Amino acid sequence: MQLESSADFERFVLDRSTALLRTAVLLVGDVGHAADGSAFRYRASVDGRTIVDLSRSAAGNVFTDHRARTFRDEPGESPDDEVWTPEKIQQAIRDGRITVAGPGEPIRGAQTVRLTIAGHKAEPTTQMWVDASSYLPMRWLWEQDGATAFDVTWLPPTPENLAQLKTSIPDGFTEQS
Repeated sequence: MQLESSADFERFVLDRSTALLRTAVLLVGDVGHAADGSAFRYRASVDGRTIVDLSRSAAGNVFTDHRARTFRDEPGESPDDEVWTPEKIQQAIRDGRITVAGPGEPIRGAQTVRLTIAGHKAEPTTQMWVDASSYLPMRWLWEQDGATAFDVTWLPPTPENLAQLKTSIPDGFTEQS
């Protein structure tokens, strides 16, 4: 997939954020989602250097493009993402929207269950590994060319952790209209 513009990248990020949970602050490398789904942040880096940084919440939406040294700061809106809670995951299994693929490999010492979410339309099939006792997701894999599985870490929704969901505009960046 080739992303031609920052708007294409933003759409890609927002489309991929639909499978994140509301039950805690989730940080996946440079992805974060508030416990209640009210805020989202995605920061993409190459070789340790930030390329783009996007945050969305009712307080404001900020998108920074570090390559162009530009930013957009817009009125806020809460992310409209479907967030997979353990309850929603278990209901989707009962409804047949998610299938249990079998036991997964241990992740950070926890037993896991591997689940499959069938792709629809242009969306790829997704593999999700959940903690066998809590059903909190621990690993995700979108089945598409070049995809790599990524692990998630759950942090308590403290003010410090929630503050990580807000994009800062670096000095010297120019506002896009």
